[in-house]
Amino acid sequence: MGSIGALLALITCFVCDGRAVAQQGFFQGWNWFVFSVAAQVGLGGLLTALVVKYADNILKGFATSLSILISGIVSMWIPQLNFSPSPTWMSGSCLVMLATFLYSLPDQRVSGR
Repeated sequence: MGSIGALLALITCFVCDGRAVAQQGFFQGWNWFVFSVAAQVGLGGLLTALVVKYADNILKGFATSLSILISGIVSMWIPQLNFSPSPTWMSGSCLVMLATFLYSLPDQRVSGR
């Protein structure tokens, strides 16, 4: 799923920083924080592929929404990110939690005659 994005990122990397990559290597400038972001994006892509394969599209939407919510909450604890939730983010988060709760309720079908 991410082949085109990875190819474009590599091309951009070598066009913009090709000389530095050739001299100091591809991972020059990486630290634990950069590595953790790259790992999170990679694992998130794999997790999305698993959800799409084994669940339906609606559940994928909820999983994506909840992952954004969880990422925002975790980002508040990391001082380097300097994230403070806005009222819009808070209201969107509440709507996501409400939608997830409502979707998880059992079906209340009315029996016909």
